[in-house]
Amino acid sequence: MNIVINMSIEQKYFTWQGFDAVGTAVFQFYDCTTVAQIGTHPIGTVFSSITIDYEHSVMRLHKLTSDNDMTTENVTIELLVNNSFH
Repeated sequence: MNIVINMSIEQKYFTWQGFDAVGTAVFQFYDCTTVAQIGTHPIGTVFSSITIDYEHSVMRLHKLTSDNDMTTENVTIELLVNNSFH
């Protein structure tokens, strides 16, 4: 039995200019633009960064406000694991 874990969910929701692994299953992406609607945010919404925590199935959307404060919105994401039997 082969278990395949595809962690490219971010490509379905946004583009980015850079990223860092900040934990075993936590990645922070920088200068992000949505390519799909995320919650109430339409396609084309820009975020200063988006963090995906695969272990807890949470996507955190980080955006600078007009007065340079950082706002964060948590979005629950559904992760699917495919089992391939060969």
